[in-house]
Amino acid sequence: MSVEIENNESNKYQEIEKYINSINKEDKIGMMIMAQLSSNYYSYAKKNILNFFKNKEKFTILGYSSNNMRSHHLYKANDGTYYEIHYSYGKYSTCVYLIQSMISMYFDEGEEVPTFNQPLEVQKQIDECYESINEFNSYYKEMNI
Repeated sequence: MSVEIENNESNKYQEIEKYINSINKEDKIGMMIMAQLSSNYYSYAKKNILNFFKNKEKFTILGYSSNNMRSHHLYKANDGTYYEIHYSYGKYSTCVYLIQSMISMYFDEGEEVPTFNQPLEVQKQIDECYESINEFNSYYKEMNI
């Protein structure tokens, strides 16, 4: 790999790390409404997900949405945290912790989906968020609402 390409990749990763660090941890939980990958990219995403985890890559593209104006990526941060990040209109626009269900949707039933581990602090935050949601749902289910 040439020095110029390495420098460009290093600059790209520094930009991504800066973006990630500018977002509050609470905002990295993927509970918000966010753009979904266009379905015609699902097989492309599956291939790149497999390569990302098999080859221990740092960054890969899943595909596009919003009439190809938004790109969807997987990124492994310097601290070992996995993210899905989006790039649109010349800037990074979405950053959420990656959870298993976010990648399993690109695989057919019976296909082996890569597994990964988030750092313990991140996984604890994700688990606490989903636990709160389950408690909320249980409360309203008991009320028959």
